Amino acid sequence: MNLSPVLRRSLMVLGSGLLLAACGGGAEEASSAPTLPSEEASTSKSPLDYDENLHCVIPWSSVTCQSGIQMYAWYDVNVGYFIPRDVCAKHGGPVVCPY
Repeated sequence: MNLSPVLRRSLMVLGSGLLLAACGGGAEEASSAPTLPSEEASTSKSPLDYDENLHCVIPWSSVTCQSGIQMYAWYDVNVGYFIPRDVCAKHGGPVVCPY
């Protein structure tokens, strides 16, 4: 069966449209508004909160471990840059901050 180029293009566009429509989410999923986290969840401590037992403050935004890998620090407006104490433990050191 030899289709004309115009008919072939039309069928390709129609097939592509059907595939895109079939892969999309349902209408109710798209229209639902995102929910805000509960107040209970917002009062719990996130892993990015500074804890002096787990983190130490550093004057720069990253630390280069002995293996050459660069570890980036988190930033807090009140604290500055901070990084986990054992960030280079699996990468040959150095110890970033004294214990």
